Amino acid sequence: MKIEGRTFVISGGASGLGQACVEEICRNGGHVAILDLNAENGAELVSNLPKGVARFFECNVLETESITAAVAGAVDWIKETGKPLAGVVPAAGVSTPATILDRNGDAFNLDDFDFVMNVNLRGTIDLVRQCLVHLAKVEPVGEDQERGIVVMVASSAAFDGQKGQVSYSASKGAVTAMTLPLARDLARYGIRVVTIAPSLFESRMTAMMSEKVKRSLEKAMEFPRRAGKPEEFAQLVRQSIENVMLNGTVLRLDGGMRMPSKISRIFPGIWEYAQHGRQDKHLINMSSRGGNGGSNLPNFQWASITAPPVSKREGTLPPLQSGNPSGHGPKPKPLEPPCKPKLK
Repeated sequence: MKIEGRTFVISGGASGLGQACVEEICRNGGHVAILDLNAENGAELVSNLPKGVARFFECNVLETESITAAVAGAVDWIKETGKPLAGVVPAAGVSTPATILDRNGDAFNLDDFDFVMNVNLRGTIDLVRQCLVHLAKVEPVGEDQERGIVVMVASSAAFDGQKGQVSYSASKGAVTAMTLPLARDLARYGIRVVTIAPSLFESRMTAMMSEKVKRSLEKAMEFPRRAGKPEEFAQLVRQSIENVMLNGTVLRLDGGMRMPSKISRIFPGIWEYAQHGRQDKHLINMSSRGGNGGSNLPNFQWASITAPPVSKREGTLPPLQSGNPSGHGPKPKPLEPPCKPKLK
């Protein structure tokens, strides 16, 4: 399918990998409805793109009503431009790292699990299903009579989950599992489904890494020995749109990288950062430029992530302190091994 002259809906499109997808599609003649919670980032992105090729719609993927309103707005905009809907890229996602048992032997909080699943899984399928109602009515094009495509975002954690990624791996694993049945459901409509599973990509955190940390990461990499670039993710999204034979499949975008079981060995203190994320239930982006509501909270960019402005979040993060390389709160204490359950 050609991108030129067609419209794509992208959630999490105001920052990170989602933003890279917006820019790539617009660069190739497409139009984009940008869905995100961060209105400031969204407005800035639209202003930096050619006039009329993108429009921002504030959207919280945790709320069906919010998605409904955003999709309705996008459909009205499509009627104005005359550029038919051709696809949806649900790129919003979160991660709140936590081991199943903490250092005291207590089970992790199910609220955190529900939060991750609701954003990464339910938010994805909710946006997809609402867009499909409109996409299935679009006039098919080309010799294959194609109507469009769904490009979902999973993660290498779906296959190689690290310590503390039970919730995240489960949510992204579910996204990969939906790919083939969705493709089979939609075959009769001429709609394809592709899922991309990225590994470590450039983010605020990778920019902060010391040379020692970078060298440690390189040990887990094959080739190339570096984090992926957002534009490389966006290129694969574009290629998925253009190549009609890509359907019902999950594409790993990781350069052969397989992460070690413990992230903390690579980046000590990750659990302290994660605590801030778990306390802030609306902190959806923890990695990309301006994507976390103005904070400097770092995290691995395993997938594209959306973000709310500060006014949309519950609670605040600790003030920046110069003594901590993370930029947040007091310097993390050395990590203690988790408590081993006593056998009776």
